[in-house]
Order: sequence, then structure tokens, then C-alpha cells
Amino acid sequence: MPETDPKLSDEENRRIGIALFNATWTLIEKESRTRDEDDAMLHMAHGHAIAGNTEQARAYTEQALAAAEDISEDDERDLVLGDLETIPGQKRFW
Repeated sequence: MPETDPKLSDEENRRIGIALFNATWTLIEKESRTRDEDDAMLHMAHGHAIAGNTEQARAYTEQALAAAEDISEDDERDLVLGDLETIPGQKRFW
């Protein structure tokens, strides 16, 4: 399980996790995302995991995996999948 930032209080970590969760869902629900928005969604999933909620990080990872299926270029898809493997505390399940 990822460790939270020891410099932040539990409440601050919780608020950061909530903000990342909400921002990620805003992008997930968007009909058409840009590549930059997909990247931001991945980074927010990373941040959410660091904020201490690995269950939600897994849900975001599943969303990113579904989005990766639509990437036609092998090297681009591999980049996204490789990025997913860097999520702290997230064991590979795909």
C-alpha cells in the first residue's frame, strides 16, 4: 500500500485524494478527451493512490486500460500501459 505524505495531516491527504478523485471522474465522463487529458487522468490516478486510496486507483487504472484498448499505435499503447505499471501500490492485474 502506498504511503501518504508524512508532512501532511490525514485530513490534508484525504482532501487531496477527494480532489483527485473528482477531477479524474470529470475526465472519465467527458465524451472526448485529448491526449493531454488522458495523461492528466493517469497522473491523477497515481496521485490518488499516493493519497491513500488504492481501491479508487484500481478503478481509474481499469478505466485507463479500457481507454488504452482504443489506441491503435502499438508504441503509444505500450507507453500508456507502461505508465500504468508505475502507479504506487498497484499490483499488475492485467
